[in-house]
Amino acid sequence: MLNTEQLIKQIIPEPKRSDLKDREWFSNDEILTKLNEEERRAVEEKLIEMLGSDDDSLIPETLVKMKSLNAVPAMLKKLASKSDSFERIQWATFINEIKNGDDEMEKVAFEAFEKLEFIYEVHGDVFYNLIKFNSPRIDELIETYTNHKDFLVAYHAKEVLSFNKSGIHIHNEELEFIAFPKKQLGIALWCKSFKVKLSDVQLIAISPRLVLDDESLFILIVDKTGAVFPIPYSVLNIQGFRDLENYFQLKPIGGEWEKFEYEDHYGKCDKIIYPQKHYWKDLYKNDWKLKVRQLYSWFNPKSFFGNINEENR
Repeated sequence: MLNTEQLIKQIIPEPKRSDLKDREWFSNDEILTKLNEEERRAVEEKLIEMLGSDDDSLIPETLVKMKSLNAVPAMLKKLASKSDSFERIQWATFINEIKNGDDEMEKVAFEAFEKLEFIYEVHGDVFYNLIKFNSPRIDELIETYTNHKDFLVAYHAKEVLSFNKSGIHIHNEELEFIAFPKKQLGIALWCKSFKVKLSDVQLIAISPRLVLDDESLFILIVDKTGAVFPIPYSVLNIQGFRDLENYFQLKPIGGEWEKFEYEDHYGKCDKIIYPQKHYWKDLYKNDWKLKVRQLYSWFNPKSFFGNINEENR
């Protein structure tokens, strides 16, 4: 059994590069999922302590994943100590996510947004924090930047407004997926929009695939008729995806994806993650259809050709 310090080293690994490029594909989801109650409490306390002296953004990001309400007072102190508008927006976003919406943090973000000066184009990234507030007045202000003189600022503004509509939405007893623009996602990953009643969702599975030699993932929603509705991996960083995990009480899918080997991405397996009684069983029968699918999955990664295992329904 690892002690708290050892766990922290795994959850917040020391970056090897000053530009944090080695962190781009890092996920601590699986480690967090495996923590028992005692470990979780100890890790949470240590991370909150680290907030006061360490500026590593992975610390508050992890506390957001943990939905740590205990971290809010420390985060409010960090927010109060910041005068830079970009930093104030970032800390207000962390608090807003933990509390699943907070009017005061929306006010902080909006007022900081009004004061922004886009000195560097890369600061267009701030839109990805602002859009998380689901605030009409913030969205309207983002809209004013869609024709900004700096290309990247305008690009980020347009992209985030588009992505704000796309993705997973759970409302009115329905699960709705609104497709991403083909130009932004690419035809190989693009999946069409759909609506399914929440009560009709029978199975949820994940399907690892290779898209242009890159490892990717599709989430498969199966309704009571056996119809399969795929969702591309792009939803992994969208709030609606967390809503999906929470509603169906799923383990973090980012962590589930890490269980697959590279060879598994050739269309040979689709693992059930909901309901729990069928957890990690194969969605499809291992028959001739599955073998055929493997033969051409490299050029058609969205093929879900096969016979669903009826005993799992």
